[in-house]
Amino acid sequence: MALRRQQEREADAMTAQIVGERTHSDALLRLAVRRALTDEQFWKPFDQRATREPSRRGKSIRVSSPRFSTTSINWMRDPRFGLN
Repeated sequence: MALRRQQEREADAMTAQIVGERTHSDALLRLAVRRALTDEQFWKPFDQRATREPSRRGKSIRVSSPRFSTTSINWMRDPRFGLN
C-alpha cells in the first residue's frame, strides 16, 4: 500500500512537471467531477433497482437509467459490430 502511494505521488509529480501544475490539477479535478457525476447519474439507478428487486439471474437486464436510454445503445445491435 505504501509503495502504491509513493508511485502515485511520483507519477503525479512527473505529470505536473511535463504538462504544468495547472493543467495537471485541472485534469485531476475534471476526473473527480466526472466520476462523481457518473456515480450519481448513471450507477445510482442501477444500485437502487438492485436493492428493490430480487436477483434476476439468467434473465436479460433492461436498461432503465434515464441517462443511459436504450436508444443510446442501439449501436450495439448494429450487425457490423457483431455484438447482437
